[in-house]
Amino acid sequence: HTGRSFGEHLWNVYQYLESNLKASPAACKAGLWHSAYGTSKYTKNKGDPNFTRDIVRGFIGEEAEDLVHQFCSFKSPRTPKILESGNKDLMLIELANLVDQNLDGKYNDSIMKLQSSLSTPLEELIEDEARRDTE
Repeated sequence: HTGRSFGEHLWNVYQYLESNLKASPAACKAGLWHSAYGTSKYTKNKGDPNFTRDIVRGFIGEEAEDLVHQFCSFKSPRTPKILESGNKDLMLIELANLVDQNLDGKYNDSIMKLQSSLSTPLEELIEDEARRDTE
């Protein structure tokens, strides 16, 4: 992960989700644990019978653990599959993950696709605001 320790990468993903993307607490926690069950590049805990979903759930809660489990279930290339899922939290986690690893611009295309899918058209924002005013 770009010359930094794996722990630094995980913390950077969490910080980016929380500070820059204003993601939900569950998505932020999931970002910190996004490789817990292994990914195409990280396999340390994969298949370890002592490392269970219940253990992870105990640390970060059910909603965040479910996001981690889903995130780790996507095989490479992950970004198109996450985009197809339509899950905003997974898209945010992937975006933060790629931004932290993008020092050489390798992930620019994937980052642009994620940002495009996550951006809310102005009309939707106006409709949401109007709906809140009438409630």
